[in-house]
Amino acid sequence: MKGKDACLKIFLNRSLVGLLRRKAQGRGSKFEFSPTYLASPRRPLLSLGLLDAQGEPMTHVRAYPGPRIDPFFSNMLPEGALRRYLSHQNGLKSQDEFLLLRALGADLPGAVQVTPTWVPSTGEDAWADLDDGWNPPAWCVKDADEEDDPFEGPPPNIRFSLSGVQLKHSLKRDASGRMTLPVHGDGGEFILKLPFAEWDGVPENEWSMLHLAKAAGFEVPDAELVRLNAIERLPGSRLLQYAPGISEDANGLILRRFDRVGGGRIHMEDFAQVFRQWPDDKYIGQSFGSVCRAVHEFSGENGALEVAKRLALHILIGNGDAHLKNWTVLHPQNTPSRLSPNYDLVCTLSYIPNEALALKLGGGKEFGMNPKRFQSMARHLPMEPDDFWHVATETSMKVQAAWRDNRLHYPVRDNVRTTLDQHIDAMARQADSAIAFAASQARVRPAQTETDVAPPDDETGLVR
Repeated sequence: MKGKDACLKIFLNRSLVGLLRRKAQGRGSKFEFSPTYLASPRRPLLSLGLLDAQGEPMTHVRAYPGPRIDPFFSNMLPEGALRRYLSHQNGLKSQDEFLLLRALGADLPGAVQVTPTWVPSTGEDAWADLDDGWNPPAWCVKDADEEDDPFEGPPPNIRFSLSGVQLKHSLKRDASGRMTLPVHGDGGEFILKLPFAEWDGVPENEWSMLHLAKAAGFEVPDAELVRLNAIERLPGSRLLQYAPGISEDANGLILRRFDRVGGGRIHMEDFAQVFRQWPDDKYIGQSFGSVCRAVHEFSGENGALEVAKRLALHILIGNGDAHLKNWTVLHPQNTPSRLSPNYDLVCTLSYIPNEALALKLGGGKEFGMNPKRFQSMARHLPMEPDDFWHVATETSMKVQAAWRDNRLHYPVRDNVRTTLDQHIDAMARQADSAIAFAASQARVRPAQTETDVAPPDDETGLVR
């Protein structure tokens, strides 16, 4: 549209927070906060990563060239086969993140929603006549003589976005209590995660690790295993065409969404968004020490110690996939931010024999219950290093006991059970040996010396 830029109005629930502006001829896009949002003393938080050093929303956010959009929004989009499926269903190119965000904007993770609009290309007029209410036109179409309209085409077919690589679908429960794929894919309070053809029994593995975590005292989403052919509208759907080799008799994992409660939306962001990293960089650039310091910023000592507990759990169950996108912070309205329930818990060690942690802890990624690695998390924090090791060993004992009590009841494959039998025992023995050694040293050396100070993490990314 001549003299105008295609834009996406960004809402948190029904409050306008900004615009994602796309320049013509593929010259990139840029996010900018609404002046009304910036002036509001009670504005809702969009992202920790979009705050400046004083804790205020950034007034100057950089632009991004080509088809990519700001990392905060890019991380809301699916990856891999799930992106290809949703792009195909909506008639889009999978690399065009702006249009994919527009197509999926009715049911993004958290409380963000987007609607399309046009604004003048000159920045000073962008907000002059823009309606900030939640009643914009449902669809933007071009005039017959206009060209290069990014909103051209039919309304989106599938309107949900679940970030990540694994094939999944939003679900609803019908009046009879049966799980069903929504007719138009417009969201629901549940997520269906499909199995992997190349890795046997992942849904059973994840369900068991979630149960184990809950038995050890962790908060996890409600989960159940369901045969794929028991889900209304799933058999024969195009979703299964993107999962070749998966039988309709196999189990899928259904999870209750923790960003959807009672028909309402709870805002959230993962730590790739917090650190403003691209989805492809979820395994690099930060350490678990960085995550711990970020959590301490909004959740204090209890939040930092919760990170240590979760790390001990990941180590004990051999989960090497706790990358930045598998750590999430919830931003409920009028309530302090906090870590989301624990999720994506899988014993990946049973599929990848030389598996290691997704990020570095105390300078290394290997699985191991080492006190100095956990004590390193206290670096740059006003906390006692021994507190991190204490909660880690306490978690180790709880996980070991929960596994002992439930191992024969879990529907995991024999190789997973054998792997966990050996790994949990080895990690627990490491923790016990470290505790015994520390006790013997305490009898000889009552005070800590400089040589006991934990090594620093390699990366030091802090929340801006």
